[in-house]
Amino acid sequence: MRNYVMLLTCLFLSVSVMAQDAEKKTRKEKKAEKKAQQIEQTMVLLTSISYSFVPDQALPMKGRAINVDNFFLTVDGDDVNCYLPFYGRSHTSGYGGKDSPYNFTKKVEGYTVSKDKKRSIIKFSVRNDSDKIDFVLTVFETGSSSLSVTSPQRAHMSYNGAIGSIAKPKEKKKDKKE
Repeated sequence: MRNYVMLLTCLFLSVSVMAQDAEKKTRKEKKAEKKAQQIEQTMVLLTSISYSFVPDQALPMKGRAINVDNFFLTVDGDDVNCYLPFYGRSHTSGYGGKDSPYNFTKKVEGYTVSKDKKRSIIKFSVRNDSDKIDFVLTVFETGSSSLSVTSPQRAHMSYNGAIGSIAKPKEKKKDKKE
């Protein structure tokens, strides 16, 4: 009788260990599937040239990292809509400038994409009034990104965040009265 109890206990433990191993494999598989899906979404965004970079951290040239919210850089074909904060030194002074110098909608110049194994590097420029601003966006395969902004008239700024799809407003339905 004692041997039967011992045998049943061993059998029960081995079945539970095997079930845990199967659960671990499914977790790994789920994680791999999620990563593959993120990689696919990122590639679709980059090839369509219609994406939005949303920073969660601003890194001025001097000073600490600053957590930011509600800022973006949208690239849609040949247009760039930029609304990013600027924390740093300006080498020229504009009269009555209360807005960020990185708040504009302009045409893109010299859009190039180069790819590595696990990242894509996007470079483009924008002419803003009397300034030429160069952008370098490094996008990793899972969508996390880093943006570097340089200008001859301002200190260098960097931003960390992620890219995503552009949230376009829904079109209103037109009444058909014919």
